[in-house]
Amino acid sequence: MAGASAQEVSRADDAAAQRVVAIVDGCTATLERRAADARVIHLRSRCPQPAGAKAALLARMAEALLPAAAARATVETLFLGRLVETFPDLAARLARAAAAAPDWDGAAARRQPAQANQLVRRLAADAALYADLEAALRPLGWRVRPGAVEKVLIAAAGDTPLRAALIAQGVPVATVVPFDAQVWLRLEPAAP
Repeated sequence: MAGASAQEVSRADDAAAQRVVAIVDGCTATLERRAADARVIHLRSRCPQPAGAKAALLARMAEALLPAAAARATVETLFLGRLVETFPDLAARLARAAAAAPDWDGAAARRQPAQANQLVRRLAADAALYADLEAALRPLGWRVRPGAVEKVLIAAAGDTPLRAALIAQGVPVATVVPFDAQVWLRLEPAAP
Protein backbone atom coordinates (compact mmCIF):
# COMPACT_ATOMS: atom_id res chain seq x y z
CA MET A 1 0.00 0.00 0.00
CA ALA A 2 2.07 2.90 -1.26
CA GLY A 3 2.08 6.05 0.82
CA ALA A 4 0.19 4.76 3.86
CA SER A 5 1.99 3.18 6.79
CA ALA A 6 -0.89 1.29 8.37
CA GLN A 7 0.50 -0.54 11.34
CA GLU A 8 -2.69 -2.45 12.06
CA VAL A 9 -6.08 -2.96 10.40
CA SER A 10 -8.62 -4.93 12.42
CA ARG A 11 -12.34 -5.71 12.54
CA ALA A 12 -14.45 -4.42 15.42
CA ASP A 13 -18.03 -5.45 14.56
CA ASP A 14 -21.00 -5.24 16.90
CA ALA A 15 -24.77 -5.52 16.53
CA ALA A 16 -25.08 -1.92 15.28
CA ALA A 17 -22.31 -1.89 12.67
CA GLN A 18 -19.54 -3.64 10.82
CA ARG A 19 -16.35 -1.73 11.55
CA VAL A 20 -12.71 -1.68 10.49
CA VAL A 21 -10.17 0.21 12.57
CA ALA A 22 -6.72 1.16 11.29
CA ILE A 23 -3.87 2.48 13.39
CA VAL A 24 -1.56 4.70 11.35
CA ASP A 25 1.49 6.14 13.07
CA GLY A 26 -0.44 6.16 16.36
CA CYS A 27 -3.57 7.70 14.82
CA THR A 28 -6.89 5.84 14.56
CA ALA A 29 -9.06 5.74 11.44
CA THR A 30 -12.43 3.97 11.34
CA LEU A 31 -14.61 2.82 8.46
CA GLU A 32 -18.03 1.51 9.35
CA ARG A 33 -21.16 0.17 7.75
CA ARG A 34 -24.16 0.64 10.02
CA ALA A 35 -26.91 -1.96 10.18
CA ALA A 36 -29.53 0.81 10.02
CA ASP A 37 -28.34 1.84 6.53
CA ALA A 38 -26.02 -0.71 4.95
CA ARG A 39 -25.87 1.27 1.70
CA VAL A 40 -23.57 3.85 3.34
CA ILE A 41 -20.03 3.51 4.65
CA HIS A 42 -18.75 6.15 7.09
CA LEU A 43 -15.12 7.25 7.35
CA ARG A 44 -13.77 8.80 10.53
CA SER A 45 -10.16 9.89 10.45
CA ARG A 46 -8.17 12.85 11.65
CA CYS A 47 -4.89 11.18 10.78
CA PRO A 48 -2.46 13.68 9.22
CA GLN A 49 -1.76 12.06 5.86
CA PRO A 50 -1.62 13.37 2.31
CA ALA A 51 -4.78 12.72 0.31
CA GLY A 52 -3.21 9.94 -1.76
CA ALA A 53 -2.01 8.04 1.30
CA LYS A 54 -5.32 8.46 3.09
CA ALA A 55 -7.23 7.32 -0.02
CA ALA A 56 -5.00 4.23 -0.22
CA LEU A 57 -5.71 3.53 3.45
CA LEU A 58 -9.44 3.98 2.83
CA ALA A 59 -9.26 1.41 0.01
CA ARG A 60 -7.43 -1.06 2.25
CA MET A 61 -10.03 -0.53 4.98
CA ALA A 62 -12.93 -0.89 2.51
CA GLU A 63 -11.51 -4.17 1.25
CA ALA A 64 -11.18 -5.42 4.84
CA LEU A 65 -14.72 -4.27 5.68
CA LEU A 66 -16.26 -5.65 2.49
CA PRO A 67 -13.97 -8.39 1.14
CA ALA A 68 -16.55 -9.75 -1.33
CA ALA A 69 -17.27 -7.81 -4.52
CA ALA A 70 -20.97 -8.64 -4.08
CA ALA A 71 -21.00 -6.89 -0.68
CA ARG A 72 -19.22 -3.84 -2.12
CA ALA A 73 -21.83 -3.68 -4.91
CA THR A 74 -24.55 -2.99 -2.31
CA VAL A 75 -22.79 0.14 -1.03
CA GLU A 76 -23.92 3.35 -2.73
CA THR A 77 -22.50 6.16 -0.58
CA LEU A 78 -19.28 7.10 1.18
CA PHE A 79 -19.75 9.62 3.99
CA LEU A 80 -16.57 11.59 4.60
CA GLY A 81 -17.91 13.60 7.50
CA ARG A 82 -16.23 16.95 7.99
CA LEU A 83 -13.95 17.31 4.99
CA VAL A 84 -11.42 19.51 6.81
CA GLU A 85 -10.87 16.66 9.29
CA THR A 86 -11.01 13.57 7.09
CA PHE A 87 -9.38 14.97 3.94
CA PRO A 88 -7.88 18.44 4.56
CA ASP A 89 -6.13 18.30 1.15
CA LEU A 90 -9.54 17.96 -0.53
CA ALA A 91 -10.94 20.78 1.63
CA ALA A 92 -8.06 22.98 0.45
CA ARG A 93 -8.74 22.03 -3.19
CA LEU A 94 -12.37 22.99 -2.72
CA ALA A 95 -11.42 26.33 -1.15
CA ARG A 96 -8.99 27.08 -4.00
CA ALA A 97 -11.66 26.18 -6.56
CA ALA A 98 -14.10 28.58 -4.90
CA ALA A 99 -11.52 31.37 -4.77
CA ALA A 100 -10.94 30.94 -8.51
CA ALA A 101 -14.61 30.50 -9.50
CA PRO A 102 -16.09 33.58 -11.15
CA ASP A 103 -19.52 32.95 -9.63
CA TRP A 104 -18.37 32.28 -6.04
CA ASP A 105 -19.48 35.18 -3.86
CA GLY A 106 -18.19 34.74 -0.32
CA ALA A 107 -20.22 37.64 1.06
CA ALA A 108 -23.46 36.24 -0.40
CA ALA A 109 -22.58 32.77 0.89
CA ARG A 110 -22.19 34.19 4.41
CA ARG A 111 -25.63 35.83 4.22
CA GLN A 112 -27.38 32.81 2.69
CA PRO A 113 -26.06 29.45 3.92
CA ALA A 114 -28.38 27.52 1.60
CA GLN A 115 -26.77 29.30 -1.35
CA ALA A 116 -23.33 28.38 -0.01
CA ASN A 117 -24.36 24.72 0.09
CA GLN A 118 -25.58 24.88 -3.53
CA LEU A 119 -22.45 26.63 -4.79
CA VAL A 120 -20.15 24.23 -2.94
CA ARG A 121 -22.12 21.25 -4.29
CA ARG A 122 -21.55 22.60 -7.81
CA LEU A 123 -17.84 23.17 -7.17
CA ALA A 124 -17.56 19.71 -5.62
CA ALA A 125 -18.88 18.19 -8.85
CA ASP A 126 -15.39 18.58 -10.35
CA ALA A 127 -13.94 15.06 -10.60
CA ALA A 128 -10.41 16.42 -10.09
CA LEU A 129 -11.35 17.18 -6.48
CA TYR A 130 -11.70 13.44 -5.78
CA ALA A 131 -9.01 12.07 -8.11
CA ASP A 132 -7.12 10.40 -5.23
CA LEU A 133 -10.27 8.63 -4.05
CA GLU A 134 -11.23 7.61 -7.56
CA ALA A 135 -7.79 6.07 -8.20
CA ALA A 136 -7.81 4.19 -4.89
CA LEU A 137 -11.40 2.91 -5.01
CA ARG A 138 -11.70 1.99 -8.70
CA PRO A 139 -9.83 -1.34 -8.21
CA LEU A 140 -12.53 -2.24 -5.67
CA GLY A 141 -15.22 -1.73 -8.32
CA TRP A 142 -16.33 1.80 -7.46
CA ARG A 143 -16.41 5.05 -9.37
CA VAL A 144 -16.50 8.11 -7.13
CA ARG A 145 -19.12 10.72 -8.01
CA PRO A 146 -20.28 13.86 -6.22
CA GLY A 147 -23.14 13.37 -3.83
CA ALA A 148 -24.53 15.67 -1.18
CA VAL A 149 -22.93 18.59 0.63
CA GLU A 150 -24.26 20.30 3.72
CA LYS A 151 -23.22 22.41 6.68
CA VAL A 152 -20.70 24.37 4.65
CA LEU A 153 -18.38 26.51 6.77
CA ILE A 154 -16.92 29.64 5.22
CA ALA A 155 -14.36 32.17 6.39
CA ALA A 156 -11.58 34.37 5.11
CA ALA A 157 -8.74 32.12 3.93
CA GLY A 158 -6.48 33.54 6.63
CA ASP A 159 -8.97 32.56 9.34
CA THR A 160 -9.30 28.90 8.35
CA PRO A 161 -7.41 25.83 9.58
CA LEU A 162 -6.15 25.62 5.97
CA ARG A 163 -4.51 29.04 6.14
CA ALA A 164 -0.94 27.95 5.38
CA ALA A 165 -1.92 25.70 2.46
CA LEU A 166 -4.25 28.29 0.92
CA ILE A 167 -1.78 31.14 1.21
CA ALA A 168 0.97 28.92 -0.26
CA GLN A 169 -1.38 28.26 -3.19
CA GLY A 170 -1.89 31.98 -3.77
CA VAL A 171 -5.32 32.46 -2.19
CA PRO A 172 -5.41 35.96 -0.68
CA VAL A 173 -5.80 36.01 3.11
CA ALA A 174 -9.02 38.06 2.99
CA THR A 175 -10.76 35.98 0.31
CA VAL A 176 -13.82 34.28 1.79
CA VAL A 177 -13.83 30.59 0.90
CA PRO A 178 -15.62 27.40 1.93
CA PHE A 179 -13.17 25.45 4.07
CA ASP A 180 -15.30 22.64 5.45
CA ALA A 181 -18.52 20.75 4.76
CA GLN A 182 -20.10 17.44 5.47
CA VAL A 183 -19.67 15.46 2.28
CA TRP A 184 -21.34 12.36 0.88
CA LEU A 185 -19.94 10.81 -2.28
CA ARG A 186 -21.81 8.41 -4.52
CA LEU A 187 -20.11 5.10 -5.18
CA GLU A 188 -21.20 3.77 -8.57
CA PRO A 189 -20.15 0.50 -10.18
CA ALA A 190 -16.93 0.93 -12.15
CA ALA A 191 -16.73 -0.45 -15.65
CA PRO A 192 -14.56 -3.58 -15.71
